[in-house]
Amino acid sequence: MAQGIVAMIGRAGALVLIAPVIVLALDAAVRGDWGLSVTFAGVAALMFGLGEIITRPSDLPGELVDRVVGAIVKKD
Repeated sequence: MAQGIVAMIGRAGALVLIAPVIVLALDAAVRGDWGLSVTFAGVAALMFGLGEIITRPSDLPGELVDRVVGAIVKKD
């Protein structure tokens, strides 16, 4: 439960950093500059997506334990 709360706070922090990029994308769309709008939207998506994909140093101990337990205990 605690890990879920920490992850949720991390995602909220990422969204705070991504919000200005989304506003730039919306502003460019309103002005009719669709190329710039799509570029900013893509950058915002990458900022959020890469934050979910990249392994953080704090994730490594949990992954190590999962691998060790998975190697010891075989599921049928």
